[in-house]
Order: sequence, then structure tokens, then C-alpha cells
Amino acid sequence: MENEKIKEKVKNNVKEDIAINFFIKESTEKSKETIYETIKKVIITFFTIVLGTGLVFATSQDVYEKVFKKPVQTTRSEIQKELTEISEEDKSKINISEEEAKEIAIILLDKLNYSDSIEIKTIKFKKFIEDPDTIYYQINTSEEYERGIEILVNATNKQVEMFTDWDFKNTQYSSDNIKEEEAIQIAKEIITTYLNANLEGYEIKEIQKYESSFNNGKRHNWYIEFCKNCGGIKNENESIALFFFVLNKQIIINDFRILHDNMFKDSEIIISKEKAIQIAKNKEAEFSNIPIKNISVETKIKNVNSKIYELENNIEVYEILESDNEITVTRKENQYYKNEKLRRKVWKVTIEHEEINQETKSAESITEYIRKYYDKVYYIDTETGEIIGGEDNFATGKYAKELLKRQIGEEKYNKILEKYSRKIDVLYVED
Repeated sequence: MENEKIKEKVKNNVKEDIAINFFIKESTEKSKETIYETIKKVIITFFTIVLGTGLVFATSQDVYEKVFKKPVQTTRSEIQKELTEISEEDKSKINISEEEAKEIAIILLDKLNYSDSIEIKTIKFKKFIEDPDTIYYQINTSEEYERGIEILVNATNKQVEMFTDWDFKNTQYSSDNIKEEEAIQIAKEIITTYLNANLEGYEIKEIQKYESSFNNGKRHNWYIEFCKNCGGIKNENESIALFFFVLNKQIIINDFRILHDNMFKDSEIIISKEKAIQIAKNKEAEFSNIPIKNISVETKIKNVNSKIYELENNIEVYEILESDNEITVTRKENQYYKNEKLRRKVWKVTIEHEEINQETKSAESITEYIRKYYDKVYYIDTETGEIIGGEDNFATGKYAKELLKRQIGEEKYNKILEKYSRKIDVLYVED
């Protein structure tokens, strides 16, 4: 009886307002005392965390820590360095020698019916912003930029994961005109035969036919991208993309790219769409009192980022720079925030406000202006209900020029326009 009272108390306290999925599996092996102790442990943890932070997140019998951690302040150069430079830690992941990588590239070229006379001219390490945790051997048949053939071999799993024939991109040819169904079948054949990849669990994200004419010829190129289906959501970072055409019934590959998502941590969808909307509305009400015109919601897989954190803490991350030929609104060099490398399923909640009279707008800083007047996007974790990031659309520069005019004064603003006879540039550097 006491157990049932405790269970009922948990149910009453832990409803949709707190992101908890609590249950105890019935088991003949688990004694009543053990179940009782487990329930007590969850209740104690619940009240400890709720009283301390206002939130607790649990799945099954496990209570886990928050997804969003306080980001670390850093600089643009440090972020760029981490994303592009090869560290000693990166090198420790290498599982293949340069010679082995070269041999793998040559085998692919042979499969694709390239001439034996093609030589490997350069080979070096490479990593990409889209997947900074993966190290590649970048192999080129030409020392000139965007010439010859470029192949990237994953230095850990020994697979060819990127290929580009730059010369074909710059060659005029008249290709066969095939239907979409045939193009899809060819794409699947390329992936299984040449890439040795598995399409199980993948779906087509995009399919495009590109046509271009020259002299008496006509190109019919196909771009097809497959993405992994993660519980009904397409993960664009776990994808295979191809750009190819058919020439005299022979398949010619211009490009292919395989991306692995090392950052995605799968999760359940516990928070309802309605609850996610309410969480976003509550947060937006802390920033702006302008009436909301529209709210749209969709499920996505997104990176944890510091966008909403910066607004919550009123961090001024932008500055105005003036040079001889332009005025620019840019992010400050030392105002970048590094988050945990993590992607999660989110409710992407987009909030659009009613238009208001420009003359009524006032703000002391760019951040305040964004908080009060910008439409925003919130990433609500589908499992915990946390706001783990978002967007403010500042990159569009929609209001940046107006704000710039307010900051420097209308008279100076007009003189600059007159002096340069051009629009003021707005530069925005993404996180």
C-alpha cells in the first residue's frame, strides 16, 4: 500500500510540466523491497534536482544530466583552428598508412575505368567543418587547384568517402537523357558497387536533374542525396550524395560524398509538439512583448548551440567596424561560445512577430535589438524539453542596416552612403 501511495505521488508531481518518463518494469526477479528503494531513489533525486534547478530529466529508471551545458567562451580563431587543424589527438585515430590510402584510391580509379596512366601527385591530411572529428587522406592527381581528380580516404575506417573529377566539371559533353526512376536505380548501384556502402535505413532527401546546353550538345546531370532515417527524421549529417550522368550508356561519376554523424545522440520524443510550442513562447515572452503572428513547428536533428544562451544572458557579441570603403556589423573576435559536440532530435519552433512601426523601436545594443524585435527559432529537445539552441536570422541582415543607422546616426549614415555610392555591407560570421 505504501508503495502505491509513493507511485501516485510521483505521478501527480511528474506530469507534462517536468520532462520525466518514469516507470518501473515489472519483474519476477525484483523484490518489493528493491522496487521500493528504486522509487524512493527517484523521488529523492526528483525533489533534490527540482528544488535546486527547476528541472529533472529521466528515462526509465535512470536520472541523467542536462543536455545543454554552459558553453565555454572562446575566440573565432580558436574555433577555426579546432575545426580545421590536425591535432595530435586527431592523429591518434589514424588507422591506415599513406601508402595504404594511396592503394585504396588507385583501386577506386580502376573500378571507375580511369586510365592506368593517371598519377597521384599529392597526398595530405584533411578534415572538414561538417565533420571535424573525421580525418581524411586527401589524394589529388593534379597540383593545380580544382583540377584533376580528388579522393578522400577515411583514415580510420579505410573507406573512400569523397570523390570529385574536376576535369569532367569543366568538360563539354552530350550525355544520355534518362528518367528519374532509372537515375535512382543507377544511384543505388553506384553506392553498393563502387562505394561499398549500405543504404539500409536511408531515404531520398533530394533528387535534382540539372540540364545545360552548349553548341550542339546538352548535359543531363543528376544529383541524388540519401539521408539516414532516425525515427522519422532525416539526418542530413548521416548521408550519401551523388552527382553523375550517363554517357553512351556508361555511368560517369562527377562527385560523391559520404558523411558520418559522430555527434548525433539518439533520443525519444517525449515532449509533445504543444508543450514545445509553449516552452518556446514562454522564453520568447522573456525577450519580446510584440504580438506573435505565426508559429510553425517541425522535428529536426540539430547541433547544440549558444544562440539562445547569448540572448538570455544579454551578451553583446556584435560590433560595428568601419574601414575606408565599408561599414560592417560583425561578431566580435573573442565572443564565440563553444558547446559540447552534440546533435539531438529537436522540435524546431519558429516564432514570427507582427510588424510594428519602425519609429517605435528602441535598443541600446545589437543584442537587445535582436531580443526585442527579431523573429526567432528555438530548438526544444524532444526528450527533455530543454532549449538547446536556436536561430535569430541575423545573417539575413534584415534589420542590421536599420540598427547601424540608429547606432551611428542618420546624418553619418547618409554621408557614408553618399561617399561610397553603395549599400552598406553587413557581414555575419556563423557560430
